[in-house]
Amino acid sequence: MGRDINVRSYVLRVLDALNYFYSFRDLEKMLGVPFQSLWRYVNLLSIPEEKTAERILQRIKQLNLIEKAAREALEEVGVEIWRLARAPGFIQLFSIIAEDVIGLEKLSSVIAVSREALTLATVTAIELEAEVCLASPRIKLEKRGFLATQYRSHKFNELRFVALPRSCAKDGGKTALIDTVLEDVDKVAAIVGLLKRSRSEVVGYVAIAARAEDVEMLESMGLAKIKVLKILE
Repeated sequence: MGRDINVRSYVLRVLDALNYFYSFRDLEKMLGVPFQSLWRYVNLLSIPEEKTAERILQRIKQLNLIEKAAREALEEVGVEIWRLARAPGFIQLFSIIAEDVIGLEKLSSVIAVSREALTLATVTAIELEAEVCLASPRIKLEKRGFLATQYRSHKFNELRFVALPRSCAKDGGKTALIDTVLEDVDKVAAIVGLLKRSRSEVVGYVAIAARAEDVEMLESMGLAKIKVLKILE
């Protein structure tokens, strides 16, 4: 659990997300809570007492159920990882994981590194009460309201552009980067450069999948909090 939020509301969110992957009967066996109670919690017909919510959360953490569900979802889609960014249950699950990675940081913005990641970034931003922005490749000049830069993409062997709304790169602000599959690590470096130029801090990077060498590149950028659900070969 990330920020200082009510444990009961957090558990309701987690149970709702897990119910996309496991039946109430399955959750009953794993959590030791009657399936009738779980059904009532997910459908908001009742709210668990704080001690009950804490016990459920402790069990979820012991079984690592959130990441277990994410791994199973990844196995199911195989190479079509992009499908997960459109799946309601996975989107909820991803936002919970991202929130846990961010921790107690108060964000001013959440940036979708790619257009495919915009839904993931939007739901994460809503939960973290932050502005959501898209790192766009379409604005080629530094225009009013935007920060833009050119970078060399080794992946695509060409010069490319990336732009951010200035509102998502505030002086003294904090932001998180969200992605589906990390395809162009040089684009991430360019985004980080733009944010540093505006004296905005990059708190972390969360993605569904990336190659191990690209994760090492992220670490070399000084990103303290990096979470990738699947390492690609």
